[in-house]
Amino acid sequence: SGRLLAVGSLTRNKNLSLAIHALSLLPSSYTLDIVGDGAQRHELESMVRELGIADRVWFSGYVEDPAEYFARAEIMVHPSLGETYGLVLFEAAQFGKPVVAVNQSVMPEVVPALVPGVLAAPEPRSFADAIIRLSQRPITPEEHARAHLLRQKAVENIAKDWQQLINSASESRAHPR
Repeated sequence: SGRLLAVGSLTRNKNLSLAIHALSLLPSSYTLDIVGDGAQRHELESMVRELGIADRVWFSGYVEDPAEYFARAEIMVHPSLGETYGLVLFEAAQFGKPVVAVNQSVMPEVVPALVPGVLAAPEPRSFADAIIRLSQRPITPEEHARAHLLRQKAVENIAKDWQQLINSASESRAHPR
């Protein structure tokens, strides 16, 4: 139990160091799979060694289809400091995995309404506490179902907005002023 998953590029903005520091505060039964690659990989690997948790963190590099990682995970961690959309959160929700995300940017609009989970302050103790809370009180099937319906509605609304935008653009091209 306690299998955590982070998916994304290993860059400063993705803030993986927060997830790693949070893991160091959690009981040793917690582990972290990191799927993705990037400029910060060596720095993050060094941090993991310095914190003495190298036996609990796996760097998988870039994976074309991370489905098997989602299937094995208990909780998805998303320490990113700024997201435009957070597509990986929607992937986690599709796999029925709750998320712990940083309470910044668009995250409060996404978690927990569209993606079941909890928000945390962007500091290790808060992030670790959120992971513990989610482990102790798992998301119910009803909460997953409610979020699924809201996600579907959100996607339909986005599609409708885009269609209106496309229609108005093609109308203005057909009838220039």
